Amino acid sequence: MKFVSILMLLFIVTPSFAGGKSLSLLQGSPAPFTGYLIDQEKADSIRDITIDRDSGKKINELLSQENVLLSQRLSNSHQENDILAKRLAEARSDSTFNKIGYFILGALVTTGIAYGVAQTIK
Repeated sequence: MKFVSILMLLFIVTPSFAGGKSLSLLQGSPAPFTGYLIDQEKADSIRDITIDRDSGKKINELLSQENVLLSQRLSNSHQENDILAKRLAEARSDSTFNKIGYFILGALVTTGIAYGVAQTIK
């Protein structure tokens, strides 16, 4: 009977090693290695904290990637604005020759009108 009890105890304790990562112990029994033992509630709490931390790291990585993309978009927008501002300034600016030409044309038209009015009044 003792032999059967010992065999059953071995079969029950052996699967509890779970690849060396965890061990189920009864209160008062010796531990097979040094370290810390915590209850299931504390283990669940630590697991939740770890999951939250890992989720936070992933969110932080995604936000960093999004920040890089938004910075690139902003830089591209600034470059496009500069290009469009230069094109607008070029389109608005008349050369000195154009300004002189318009002035002379205006003077000739005004002289022609004045001459026409003077001829009709005579």
